[in-house]
Amino acid sequence: MSKKKNKQKQEQDQKMKQKMKQQQQQNDTISNIGNPTINVNVTTASSDVDVDQLVRASAFRAVKTVNQVLVPNTPVQVLYQDEQFDLANEYNPTTSTFSPTANGVYSVIGTVSFSPNFPNLPYRTRIEIRVNGNPAIAIDNDFFSATIPSFSNVVEVSSILQLQAGDQVTIFAESNIGGTIALNTAGGNSTHFEAARFPSPTV
Repeated sequence: MSKKKNKQKQEQDQKMKQKMKQQQQQNDTISNIGNPTINVNVTTASSDVDVDQLVRASAFRAVKTVNQVLVPNTPVQVLYQDEQFDLANEYNPTTSTFSPTANGVYSVIGTVSFSPNFPNLPYRTRIEIRVNGNPAIAIDNDFFSATIPSFSNVVEVSSILQLQAGDQVTIFAESNIGGTIALNTAGGNSTHFEAARFPSPTV
């Protein structure tokens, strides 16, 4: 074979290789249409919110251990002397006051068992949650029955509140008839105070 023919054959082979390479590149492009490459920038929640503060433990429960006199038409703070648990050291059993150490959303519940001095008379009992001395929410309970005088009247108030660190949360009760706020007993009188923080931002 002459040198001229060899050169022509080499040129043809080279062109064929280039053409096959271009065809393969086109096939790769088409096959990737349904599977594009996506760059994702992932930011953890901790960059915007302190996760530890978002889910921090905050809850307490206290019960009444001493009967408390309630004079007619006079609101009094209910005392809950026995602290059953306090996860963040935010309840003071001496003053029966809950003071959260962080801003957030809290569930607050207060309950009293009231025994009137004259159970055969109708009466009204009121219990309220106070924040910094101001009523946040109150519940009135009217009691008219004279057929079961041996039972105490259990009144409960509860709410979900937006509280600030250092707020003073207390429970107050009042009745238009004199009586006794009974101490808490297992399976009997129910007089307790509790709160717990929902996972929520501290700002």
